[in-house]
Parts: sequence; structure tokens; C-alpha cells
Amino acid sequence: MQNKLGICMSAFLLLGNLNIAEALDIPVFFGDQEFPIDQNTLILDNNNTGGNIVLQFGQTLNKTLTWNESTGVFNFSDDLSVTGSLNVNGALATLPAPATEPNDTNFSNSQWALWLDEINNEFELKARKSDGTFVEQTVGTGSGSGSTLSNLPVVQARRTSNFNFTSANVYYDIDFDQTDLESNTDILQHDDTATDNLLIKSDGFYLVYYQTTDYSLSNHTIQVRVRANNSTDLKGSYYESHDYAQEYIPISNLFLAQLNAGDFITLQARRATSGNYLINETKFGAIKLEALNGTNGANGNPPAHEWSGTSLRFQNPDGTWGDWVNLGGGGSATSNMAQYTHSTGSQSINNSTPIAIYWNTEIREDSAFTHDHYSQSSQIYLNEIGWYKIDYSVSTQNQNSNAYSDINCYLRQNGSTKIIPSDSHAYNYSRSNADRATNTAGFLFQNTAVNNYVEVVCLQNVTGTNVLTLGNQVWILLEKI
Repeated sequence: MQNKLGICMSAFLLLGNLNIAEALDIPVFFGDQEFPIDQNTLILDNNNTGGNIVLQFGQTLNKTLTWNESTGVFNFSDDLSVTGSLNVNGALATLPAPATEPNDTNFSNSQWALWLDEINNEFELKARKSDGTFVEQTVGTGSGSGSTLSNLPVVQARRTSNFNFTSANVYYDIDFDQTDLESNTDILQHDDTATDNLLIKSDGFYLVYYQTTDYSLSNHTIQVRVRANNSTDLKGSYYESHDYAQEYIPISNLFLAQLNAGDFITLQARRATSGNYLINETKFGAIKLEALNGTNGANGNPPAHEWSGTSLRFQNPDGTWGDWVNLGGGGSATSNMAQYTHSTGSQSINNSTPIAIYWNTEIREDSAFTHDHYSQSSQIYLNEIGWYKIDYSVSTQNQNSNAYSDINCYLRQNGSTKIIPSDSHAYNYSRSNADRATNTAGFLFQNTAVNNYVEVVCLQNVTGTNVLTLGNQVWILLEKI
């Protein structure tokens, strides 16, 4: 039988110094188990019996640090406070790791988790506060190396019931009872109280749009516009149509506006007769134009490539060339747009010879476009090769009584070539002076050479009436895509 002389573990802990036992070369026991020591190490479970290994603090306090053999992790039985940096080599997670979105049943108060929203393929950081409410933040997409999510701020409001005009020749604010989209309320928001307003919370360029359908039991004229701060008509927002009884007339418009934080915009409409209405599903929205962050590409030698302005294309392995992509400068994909208006009006369209609409006001002109508005030129030069999205709207006024006009507008390239498709027609029968009509069209156009120019031209297919353009109600919007 081997006799052992040593210090019991409780006595050693009272001594509180490994150096004493080590200097005396006295082993330390707890029961029959020896704890080998040197100056820097105290070994628990020296005989490798396995199982959980527990270091307990206090009999009554009973706080523990446990090595859990089955899970292979250390567990603290209470909160852990760290002073200084916490360096983690590996994943930092919280349990339970939710297989579905954290909710009231699978998530405790003061707990957080990073989880994958498989429907939208987005990573979300979600936390439940001590009061039981949730906060969350999208932190990236679910695929791609180093990819980030950068949604354009957008808002869309919708009216789900008819809008009735109780009085004639009065502009009414259209109010909306639904909010379809609201991606970033720090930038764009549908006002929950004054439900006819969209709130602008950040300076910048915005793409504004509306869509509705007009109906009446009698012949009538409908006029629609967008106003900022109940005081200023936004250029390019005006739409007018002279319609016949019992017809459903679709009305839509898309235009560019520069707005400031603190502004609000409102959709307004008026009718020449009362008792008529806009049918349900009227929509009003805005998009703030911002840069988008792309995903990181794979490493490797770049293929053959060509530049045209800020547009780039690459050669495919079979020798063919890919599509042009506009990088917008600075390595980021940005919007490259222009919008011009015809603010003075009274340009005559009174014969069968195409008349080029002149533009004397620039709302925006990016690098893909050149136009001399000082000379009121009709010619807009396209500085880059590639595809363009073009929208135009031309409102005219019939100056004759009991006469009709059929106005045809289209896009013309370099003074002679008609672009197909780009046609629009507006039929206007005037029972009295100054009845109005609007030509509008939107289409894609491929520009094949630098410095081609385009114009909007209009003519009368039926001559004999005096038709004039309306100031601030004629515009063109171009986007290099």
C-alpha cells in the first residue's frame, strides 16, 4: 500500500499560491485524486476519467465554469463581462441558432442572432429587446463573396377606392389609404397622418410616378399634376386629356425631380365637370436615385475589353463581345440621365411637315448627354454607345372651334431617321377654343455611334387647325442603361 502525503485541495485553495506547494514538492489532493502542479499549471482530471469538468465558485453562490464533454464547449453559468478587446477566432453565435425567423416562441428577451431570410436571400441581424419588442437590420445578401445589399429608397402609396370630384375646375389632393412599399423611412415615407403626402427626408434626385384611370358619364377634360410643399408644380408632372363619355382612360406619368430634405409632394387632379371620378387602384410613388454596390468578382487575369466614355464591355471566350455596361465613373454603377422641358410653349404644329420640339430648360444632364439649351435646340446628343430608355410627353392646345386634330409625335435620329417604336397619337376634337390633348410614349433605343443626336418631332395628320404646344407641359426623359 502506497502512503501519500500532501495538502488537501481546500487547504491549498486557502493558501492561494501554487509556488508554496511546488517549492515543498508536496502533491495536492482532492479526495483520492492528485492534482499535478507546476509554477503555471493546475491540471484538472489528470487521470483522464472524462465527463464534464466543473470549477465552482462559492458553496452558496454556486457559479460555475464547466467543460461540457458532449458539446465540446466551455459554459459559464452566469453573465460574462469583458474589459478590453474580445478577440474571436471563429464564429460568434447565440443559442438557439434559429432555423426560422426569430419570434415570440423561439427567442428570449435580450437575445440576438444572425439568420438567413431564404425568401429574400438576405442576412438579417435580429434582436429582441428586454421589453419583448424586436429590432432588425439587413446586413448583406445570402450569396457572393463580400456582397452587400444596397436597395434604392422607394415608397409607393395606393388608393383602394374611387375618388369623386364634387366640384368642377378645382384641384383636389388625392389621399391614399395603403402603403405598398416603404424601403427606407429615413429617406422616403408615406405620411401616416396627411395621407395625401409623400415625405422627402434627403436631398437628391428622385424619379416620381403616378398611375390612375379616369371615367365619366359625360365628355370631360382631366388634368393631373404633382406639387411640392403645396406651392410649386413639379416640371414634367403635368398630364391633360380630353375624354369622351363612358370611356375608361388610363393616366400615367414618370418624371425626374430634384427635391430637398423637408419637402413633401402631393398628387392633384381636377375635372371640367363635377360628379365624375378616378376609379380605384390609383398609385403614387417615388424612388431616390443612388449608387448600387456590386459583388466582388473572382480573381484572375482580365479578358480583352473596350471603353466608350464610362461604358465598358468584355470579350467572351468565343471571340464575341458582351453588352456595354455603364460604370458611371468611380467604379460604381450610377444612374446616367437627362431631362429637358419646353417651358415657353406656343410652338406651332399646324401642318403635315414634322416640327422638332425645342428644349430650353435642363432639369438634369449627366455625362452621356449634351444639349445646348441656350439656343433652345431640339437636338440632344448621345455621347455613348449602348441602350437608352426614353420617355416623352407633349401637351398641345387646339385653338379652333368645332375642329379636330390628329397629332402624331415620334423620335427622329440625325434629322432624318424615324425611330420605331416611338410613335404616339392624340386626337383632339375642339367644341370651343383651347381644348387640349397629350402625346406620350416610352421605349428602348440602341445608339450605335458616339455623337448621334435625337429629336422629338410632331405633325398633324389632318391639317387645317391651329395647334400650339403648352409651356411646362412638354418634356423628355432619357436614361443610359
